[in-house]
Amino acid sequence: MPPKRTREGEDKVPAESADVVVDTAAADATALVHLRGTDAGASPPPVECRLVESRGRALVASRKIEKGAVFMSERPIAAVQAVANRAAFAACAHCLAPVGLGATHHLALACGATTRRDLVAAVSSPQGWGRIKYDKPTLPRLSGDEDGALVPCRRARGGCAEVFCTARCRADADGWHALVCVGHCEEGSPMYEFRRHAMRTHESFLLAANAAARALADAGASDGVGEGEAGRSADEKTTFDPRRDASLAAAANVRALTALCAPREPWWETAARVAGLEDPDAGSKDPKRSAKYARRLERRAETLREQIEDAWQLLEMSWVRMRNLGVDAGTGEPTPVAPLLTFDAFHRLVAAVDNTVLPVGDEHPGAKYARRALKAEAGAAEMACRALDGWLDAIGEGGMAMGHAGEGSEDESEEDEGSSEDDSSDSDESGPGTPGRSDDDDDEDSESEGEDAGAPEPNATRRGDWTERGPVAARPTPVSNAKGAGMLDIVERAAAKLPRLAALALAPGVALVNHSCLPNCQVEITRGAVDDAEESDDEKTGEKTKNPERGADCGCLRVSLLALRDISPGEELTVGYVPVTQDIASRRADLVARHGFVCSCARCELESGADGANPSVADMKRLADQAQEEARYEDAEAAARFVLKSDPTDGDAHHKIGTAMLGQGRWADAHAAWREGVAVAPDHPALSSQAAKDKAYAPGVPAADQTRSNPIAFESVHEAGVWATPESSPLMTEAECAEWVRLAEKAGEARGGWTTSRHYAVPTTDIPVHAIPDLLPLWNRLMRDKLASLLSAACPEEMPKPSSVRVHDAFVVRYEAGAQHHLPMHVDQSAVSVTLALNDEGEYEGGGTTFAAPVGKTVRPGRGHVVAFKGGLQHGGSPVTRGVRYIVAAFLFRE
Repeated sequence: MPPKRTREGEDKVPAESADVVVDTAAADATALVHLRGTDAGASPPPVECRLVESRGRALVASRKIEKGAVFMSERPIAAVQAVANRAAFAACAHCLAPVGLGATHHLALACGATTRRDLVAAVSSPQGWGRIKYDKPTLPRLSGDEDGALVPCRRARGGCAEVFCTARCRADADGWHALVCVGHCEEGSPMYEFRRHAMRTHESFLLAANAAARALADAGASDGVGEGEAGRSADEKTTFDPRRDASLAAAANVRALTALCAPREPWWETAARVAGLEDPDAGSKDPKRSAKYARRLERRAETLREQIEDAWQLLEMSWVRMRNLGVDAGTGEPTPVAPLLTFDAFHRLVAAVDNTVLPVGDEHPGAKYARRALKAEAGAAEMACRALDGWLDAIGEGGMAMGHAGEGSEDESEEDEGSSEDDSSDSDESGPGTPGRSDDDDDEDSESEGEDAGAPEPNATRRGDWTERGPVAARPTPVSNAKGAGMLDIVERAAAKLPRLAALALAPGVALVNHSCLPNCQVEITRGAVDDAEESDDEKTGEKTKNPERGADCGCLRVSLLALRDISPGEELTVGYVPVTQDIASRRADLVARHGFVCSCARCELESGADGANPSVADMKRLADQAQEEARYEDAEAAARFVLKSDPTDGDAHHKIGTAMLGQGRWADAHAAWREGVAVAPDHPALSSQAAKDKAYAPGVPAADQTRSNPIAFESVHEAGVWATPESSPLMTEAECAEWVRLAEKAGEARGGWTTSRHYAVPTTDIPVHAIPDLLPLWNRLMRDKLASLLSAACPEEMPKPSSVRVHDAFVVRYEAGAQHHLPMHVDQSAVSVTLALNDEGEYEGGGTTFAAPVGKTVRPGRGHVVAFKGGLQHGGSPVTRGVRYIVAAFLFRE
């Protein structure tokens, strides 16, 4: 067989029959990716598999892929919710979509006001909802809210706590879920004990069993009856018949499962090394400590082997001995699924799970509700705001639910409710806290030197790159620490505090993507069409059929790749196996422990100071872009300056240096860098555009010796740095404001519409002031004659004198109910920002600049009035619920 791609990066193409090996391995993998990654009516994803020297099989782009494109969406083989996440987030067991409870029940679950079992009981019996009572208000129904449902497992009354988002998902899951369901299973039954054993030891066992069960059911090996059921009445049978060719389906699933990449060493050896990642003796050069670590590693591996053997023994009892899966009842011959029902297949599948599993997450329904409330009418938005505020107060810090702060699944606690003390003591030997730890370890620790005694062993049952709030974010979003900023604050708090879905998925095609600390892709969850709706009708019966060659799937769930930048044809696709925001030492430690290789990408070579490191100009530009995205502005500047050493006329490098300086708050230096860049690269689009903009606003700078007595002075709104014109002293008349609005609308019509993509991080519907020829001189006059001197008087530290005030950007913004009606919380790239209101408050409802803590209020200037504030204050545009609001926003700095 052709060599499988490995994460170690040690595969070499054999000298003999190299062409055949390459062609066979690559063609087979490409076919698998195209088969599982293509929805009906869609073109195959623009990727193909190639054998890359020293990296094994890899995916490369077959055509140009643009930044931001979701270019590949694969049906995962299996997906499971994290055990610790189940108590706070109700997700469909089949497709991981949030179940249709309504946001109120989801919030109650997140803050511990109810439990999953209470909700299941409520929908399983007419009297069930009587036990669901909350001390907080029900969220009001918003326009566009869809009715949903929580569909419990058919064996819910028997103790199963799994839920589904629709009856269709439950029907589709009927076969595979019956193989792993604990409903009606008594303590001591194989499946009950397997689930409890997996929860106490390694969640990888659960995902491996899930994948195997989906493959078995997809191939027709399940009758839909749970282990604890005697049978099912006719009216309880599933209404969905997949009508698949069992042989083709079995072959497809075996092919997909074996395509997953597993390390060469047995799972227990890899897992033992991961569990000992933080062992103080790991990597020690002291022979005594090194020998001690080796003995610990050996004992830990032996314990882990016993754990996986116990797990398989329980599965074998349930599937092979009790159900006779894998053997034809009539002939006694092995069936096509027999290769999946061996210990060797199971431990390899568990190893593949640990090595190739993808952490996936999704937004909490409460956070989605908060965003929808922004678009609601004023009354509904206010009611939603008040209700959400109370629920969010009940959520603990860091997004953990009070009463469920990562303590594990309530399923585990309820299943263990009748366990004896002996059971508890047994679990302590190799439980989640100290996997693979034996009494011998404790004996050796007690004999060791004082500084080595009792060295804690890490938990190998929880993956390090995901938490109960979902995959680790590449970049944190600043969030208000205090209430009082209205609906925008509620949205930010909901996004920050509500637990996200945390789950794992197996997608063999996406798993072919190799690692880089400078990735060009990231993994996301998307939704596609349900498989059988895509296929043609059966010729004989007219019923919908599924393509058996696709293999098992998870309903509409898709694991997708999103391009982080433009990707050229033939370029290898890469993702980060570990959080790339870590320093190089942490990244390498995680990669060695979890995947068995040391990364040698351009970033690692540069950061490690490796001899002979010579990154390309393209790599250095990508490093600069990555650092900028991750707010590592000094690193971004350093990478761009490295490029200038090779080519002092590189316009991209000059522009990146200026952008990095903006992030550091060095606005004058940034503009100086851009002026230097345009001098050597006058044709560079971004540099020449910036130079033209600076030139356009130059007439608005007062002369150095210019002095004006201004009868108006800013009033302080908040000591943190917010000022406003007095209520009786607008800077512009009603007629002047109306003329500015007219000029802006005229320019928008001439341009074919207002722009919506000038600001990448926080886009607005706007038109630059310098792009409106008739408005530009009016703005420059206002700056020169009024605003500059007002700002210098109000904030002398930021603007020492009127002649030091400079415009970085100025634009007319149009907020409209039903369109771009608000702006999320953010900070500006400016020393001081200015908002000039252009129309009367009677022409719209809502609106205003909403400040987070420490200001905690919304400031809504009247027509012709100005609000100025320090650009580093977190703020947003409050939603406009009726009409249209016009403002001029300007980012200013001193020079």
